[in-house]
Amino acid sequence: MITWLGTDHHGKPEVYIHVEVQGQHDANFPERLFTYNYRLYDRYRRPVASLAVLADGGENWKPTHFGYQRFGCEVGIRFPTVKILDYADQAEALLADPDPIALVSRGAPIHPPDKIGYQGAIPKCQRTEKPPHRIQYQGQ
Repeated sequence: MITWLGTDHHGKPEVYIHVEVQGQHDANFPERLFTYNYRLYDRYRRPVASLAVLADGGENWKPTHFGYQRFGCEVGIRFPTVKILDYADQAEALLADPDPIALVSRGAPIHPPDKIGYQGAIPKCQRTEKPPHRIQYQGQ
């Protein structure tokens, strides 16, 4: 999901917000998040803030960065991570909350899949005409 905050005096977004939802452990996820982040920056030449939302059932997987260093050069990204599983004790409040991140949690298992089956409802989304496809949630 990509959206933006604010606009400058030319009507261009001040900052793009990139939310990447990952439903299962993927060792390449941090690198993919880095790639999406720099591609957005490369295309729009605006700051990009990336956020990872992890909807997997694993308690120990919580990536927060990707990068590398060679010959004095350092390239990478550090990103905030929200683990849906960390909010299992707040399931009822999340399901009642109109906030987009709470809506994302509706489409993810709140508990590990082996303990309680998938019971979420995926939020309906619609793309707008404005690049880079700002997503708006329709109420459920």
